[in-house]
Amino acid sequence: MKDREKWINETLGSIDNIQKAEFPSHLKEKILSNYNSKGRVICIRPFVKWAAAAIILILLGANFYSIVQFRKSSTISQNQNNVFYQEYFSFLNNL
Repeated sequence: MKDREKWINETLGSIDNIQKAEFPSHLKEKILSNYNSKGRVICIRPFVKWAAAAIILILLGANFYSIVQFRKSSTISQNQNNVFYQEYFSFLNNL
């Protein structure tokens, strides 16, 4: 246990001699000037906006259509399962 504590203390003590990295002052000024300046304005053409909106609507429509078709097919398969069940166990009606 003492070896582990010694190792932990040595590891923690190793960061005592670390110094901060220094960089040129002109680099700091350049970074701060870019940070404080106004951001770049990005203009998106109306055609691109409408195309993106159309694509989103098409995808939503396709998803809605597939959900409706899936629900229809699941109800049909349930009805088919009920018919199969009734025919398979029809012998019980005679008892």
